[in-house]
Amino acid sequence: MYSEDHADLKEVVDGLIKDAYNFLAIHVSYIIVFYAALFSMIGVSFEKNRKMGSAVIVTFVILIGCLIYYLLPF
Repeated sequence: MYSEDHADLKEVVDGLIKDAYNFLAIHVSYIIVFYAALFSMIGVSFEKNRKMGSAVIVTFVILIGCLIYYLLPF
């Protein structure tokens, strides 16, 4: 399915990402940027289509719930 070059690149990127998550500051900043980008999509999606805006809000709420569940100490 993938070429060998793509598989090598994927392994390198996966290695960099795994190393980055060992540092809490990088991990937290990634989470902030990801959720800020998703939050900005809410306004854009409502400008295009009201139903898609609702779908993005539902997705945003589900992801926030998953993040809270992930961060809670169980």
